[in-house]
Amino acid sequence: MKTLIVAARTYAYYYIKQGGKYGTDELYQLDNTPSCQLYKGYGREALASDIVRAVTETKGEIITYNGQAIVAAYSSGAPEVYTDGTRSACSVWSGKYCQTGFEYLSGGIKDPAGAPYTRTTCGADNHCAGMSAAGGRQLINNGKNYKEVLMYYYKGTLIGKAY
Repeated sequence: MKTLIVAARTYAYYYIKQGGKYGTDELYQLDNTPSCQLYKGYGREALASDIVRAVTETKGEIITYNGQAIVAAYSSGAPEVYTDGTRSACSVWSGKYCQTGFEYLSGGIKDPAGAPYTRTTCGADNHCAGMSAAGGRQLINNGKNYKEVLMYYYKGTLIGKAY
């Protein structure tokens, strides 16, 4: 749980620092859709005390690359991540992700054996760039801690405190 909490916080923090995902003239930085790492609301939090505990225990932690918050993209993952590795952000979204500074999203990171996939393919809202949630879950089951999982999928990064 901590793995996804820190990734989601970092994703939001990155776009807040950029003035928003959709431009600085908008009234919001992110929206409640899968393109912004879907948030299911307080009702979901209330049903899962482990979410609240993970948020509290990782308060302020973000993932950084060269001292800056990263675009901590993640998706469900799929069997092709086990065989071929994660997709590069450049191949999925192009544009700025093909420039220097996004090397941590260069792809090719393979999921461990036994990852519990809920999706059968990559594509659309399951882009398979960044961290694979299924692979991250399996790494935790294999004894890795959340920081090790994050640094496995986002190569060259560190975990630090934003606040």
